[in-house]
Amino acid sequence: MEAVPHIPSGRVPKPFLGVYFSRCKIYGRLYPGRDDLYFVGNCPRCGFPVKIKRGKEGVKAHILDIACKSSH
Repeated sequence: MEAVPHIPSGRVPKPFLGVYFSRCKIYGRLYPGRDDLYFVGNCPRCGFPVKIKRGKEGVKAHILDIACKSSH
């Protein structure tokens, strides 16, 4: 049996794209931008900006591996 996260009634879960920032060795999430055409965000450690197209022409994966600009 799979665990199902509890979502309070009336709340819709916000879509996101999981990202592994490989050079910083940290996971993060990208959320839809203001125009809703892209998932946008930054590496939580080095601040590297990421913008991924949403929709049919966008990425098919649910978790991406991104090589950010870590100086560690």
